[in-house]
Amino acid sequence: MHSLGIHTGADLKGRSLLELTHHFGKAGHYYYKIARAEDDRPVEANRVRKSIGAETSFSQDLNDISQMLQELEQIALSCRATVGAA
Repeated sequence: MHSLGIHTGADLKGRSLLELTHHFGKAGHYYYKIARAEDDRPVEANRVRKSIGAETSFSQDLNDISQMLQELEQIALSCRATVGAA
């Protein structure tokens, strides 16, 4: 994609379906639709969880390793609680 000047989602959205299918074959159709937030796949509400995640924004950067580990432990505990509740 980079060799075609496609570096962002906006770049991808600016390309025609014809151009994308020319360069990427069947995948071009997928790229065209996904860049426009079109997804025809059915929603699977009750599927097996493959991963969990959590994030925290701090008001100041953490520079101390022990403080980072303490915060990471809290994030891990919140993830564990989420998995246990599922």
